[in-house]
Amino acid sequence: MRSGHAAAALKQRELDRVEGARPEQAIAEALAAAALLAADGRWPCPPDATREAAVARVRARWVRIERHAGATL
Repeated sequence: MRSGHAAAALKQRELDRVEGARPEQAIAEALAAAALLAADGRWPCPPDATREAAVARVRARWVRIERHAGATL
């Protein structure tokens, strides 16, 4: 069974390479996943202290990145 899975994965990678990127499909799939979570009542997720702290750290990093980018332009 593993060889079958490996062969299928190899074929899929080959098809993906030949076909190229499909951003429209990727966006549609992401929006469908978000809609499914929203319909299930799990999007957006409820706030919690850990997630809020992570968001604050990311925002602080972006402030530093934007300052650095502005200084070098």
